[in-house]
Amino acid sequence: MNEFMKYIKEFLIVIFGIVVLSLLFNLNYDNKNDSSDIKTKLDNIDKQINGLNKQRQGLDSMIFVYNQKIKNIDSLINNIKVQKNTINNFYDKRASEISKYDAKQTDSLLRLRYRY
Repeated sequence: MNEFMKYIKEFLIVIFGIVVLSLLFNLNYDNKNDSSDIKTKLDNIDKQINGLNKQRQGLDSMIFVYNQKIKNIDSLINNIKVQKNTINNFYDKRASEISKYDAKQTDSLLRLRYRY
């Protein structure tokens, strides 16, 4: 009976070792599947990032075009300001001279100014 018990203990130890090895193998096998899933997810994320980069480049080009239009408008505004100052200077000189004008000269000046 002692010999029989000795063999049963060894047999149980071998069975336990086989179970542990099979569990380790299954865990390792599952990790391999997980790595392929992770690789697929990373590829999908890379595709999304590339799509977002293309959208960003399109937006950057639109921003560049709008900045050019803004610069053109700013230059037009500056040009108008210069013209306005020139006109104001001209009419300021005329306003200082108007005190010396008679009625006919004043009327012609105002007619030229307001075009009526």
